[in-house]
Amino acid sequence: MKYRVSFLFLLSLVFFACNTDNDELGVSLRPNGDDIILGVDSFDVTTKNFVVDSIYSRPDSMLFGKFVNDEYGTVCADILAQLMPPINAQFPDGAKGDSAKLIIGYTTFFGDGYSPFNINVYQMDKNNIFDDNGAYLSSIKPDDYCTKNILLGSKVATATDYGASRTDTTSIFVKLNDSFVKSFESELTSTYPKPTDVINFHKKFNGVYVTTDFGTATMLNVSAIVLRYYYSYTYKLKSITGADSTTVTVNTYHDYPASSEVRVVNRIVQKNQKSVLDAFNAKTNVNLVASPANIYTQVTFPYSLMRSSMLAKVNNKKLLLNRAMFRVYVDEYSTEDLAVPLVSTMLMLNEDSVSNYFKSRKVPSAYGAVVGTLAYEYDSNDSIRYYYDFNMATLLSNVLQTNKYIVGGVTNDIKFRLVPVSVTYNGSGSVIEYKELQLLRASKLCSPTHSTYPMKLQMVFSGF
Repeated sequence: MKYRVSFLFLLSLVFFACNTDNDELGVSLRPNGDDIILGVDSFDVTTKNFVVDSIYSRPDSMLFGKFVNDEYGTVCADILAQLMPPINAQFPDGAKGDSAKLIIGYTTFFGDGYSPFNINVYQMDKNNIFDDNGAYLSSIKPDDYCTKNILLGSKVATATDYGASRTDTTSIFVKLNDSFVKSFESELTSTYPKPTDVINFHKKFNGVYVTTDFGTATMLNVSAIVLRYYYSYTYKLKSITGADSTTVTVNTYHDYPASSEVRVVNRIVQKNQKSVLDAFNAKTNVNLVASPANIYTQVTFPYSLMRSSMLAKVNNKKLLLNRAMFRVYVDEYSTEDLAVPLVSTMLMLNEDSVSNYFKSRKVPSAYGAVVGTLAYEYDSNDSIRYYYDFNMATLLSNVLQTNKYIVGGVTNDIKFRLVPVSVTYNGSGSVIEYKELQLLRASKLCSPTHSTYPMKLQMVFSGF
């Protein structure tokens, strides 16, 4: 007991001898200058609207038709499509062509469903076959593939089946002429044993060019194009004795789809982009992102100012970016029936990467692209306010670490492009590709000079 008391007494002496002011506890173990400094700042950006000449045509959904909009301009869309023949199939002996139709299937439409438009189907009759591995732009020239001398069929249609005359209300059947039925009949004796033999079919029938020359109020979101060829053949029934007794006629058809195994190119023409651009450039409080292949917005981050300001606030210590959020508000939108819908997903893509990103179908990377999805909140008046959030932390952290924008001692600004995109997922729900949006969409964005919701980059950083 005596030894235990002595030990406790000595321990207490050591404790009180080492105790200093509680506020400095632990500081004496860290050298001066090793404090971690936390900084918060926001930075203005600059923007520019610009005309998009074309986009790479890899449509999940193809546009077809013509639509006139006073604010976003007039867009015309038509389709050049190869068709896929049956592989390793043989038709019955004596089969004869009866008729043919081109089926245009669509999931939805935009515009006036009761407004008529005319569909013309031409044969792509020039010996200019699509390259299986080629990347084709929406500015493709139909004259390079089609003379428009061979009209296969025409039809005036509406997107809405108001007369209840169609068995399939989301498909339009265009009857093809007898001349085509007769010329295509030779396919009933042709065979294509392997997929590589499809080129032989395209040398004989390169595909169809589907366009319109009437109607300005409807745009179809086309999901499928199929040439359906109807044919018939006969065979004899045998009697009990084995002799031929009755002739049976079979009427059937075969489909030649514009499938993923062949090339389909959606041609997009924006008729008056320059006037649309001028009109929006006159509105200094808004920017525009409009698809397909219409007007995009370029955003410039003042990286030189950002870097110098952050370094100054952390006493030139090593920078660590904790948070970088760039929020872009939608200025205004319409809920009218014929209003162009808002863009649902945008890609903030480094301007240096734009030229090859979509052409090479790159896998999304946080170091070169940031995704913003349309979201909303309620403002002080309980009104819905739409916006896009872009989490720039990973991308800008990489820029800080690599110093890629410091060239010859000069720190350059960083330019990004806001691109409307569609998203492709794999079976497990992971994103595997972003494609430039082919649908008719538009978002008017609050610019950096907007009086209420200006574009700003909000950053939290630390130095250590």
